[in-house]
Amino acid sequence: MQDKIRLSTYKNHKGTYVQEVWPESAGTDYIKQELYDKLEADNEQLKAFAGDVLYTAFEDCEVDSEYMQASALKHGLLKEVGKSEPCGEACLCADYGIDFPTGCYQFTEVIATPKESTP
Repeated sequence: MQDKIRLSTYKNHKGTYVQEVWPESAGTDYIKQELYDKLEADNEQLKAFAGDVLYTAFEDCEVDSEYMQASALKHGLLKEVGKSEPCGEACLCADYGIDFPTGCYQFTEVIATPKESTP
């Protein structure tokens, strides 16, 4: 017999409501540990990115946007997604005149998107 599922809704560290699906047999302590582990991993990615950018800024006295973007990709804060057409009215690739298809950099779930972070 298949295990029933339980739906858990909570407000994450970014202030966004998230729903997770867990096996019914998963106890509260197990779920809390899973969520804690996820937050800990997110925190490690953010710390690595901050350290990378700050170290470079102190060493070179400046950090340009290209370096920040590369560092964000390296530490899992951005991902490259193939796009065959603009993703909407606010598509920066289209605004900059980039030809399609192209690789579009998008925020990962580790950080809030600018829209989510606006009050």
